[in-house]
Amino acid sequence: MTNTLENFIGIDLSKPWFDASLLTVESGQKLPIKTERFDNNTKGIHSFERWL
Repeated sequence: MTNTLENFIGIDLSKPWFDASLLTVESGQKLPIKTERFDNNTKGIHSFERWL
């Protein structure tokens, strides 16, 4: 059996901040969802990029 890895990202940009969720599925098994809140500005976007 092949080991597969899939990532799904959800982003809510409706406020002065944005929330991001990352769901990882490894070989059909869901791993715990990771969530984080970032400021909705350039600094927050850079923080989001590092978080990924």
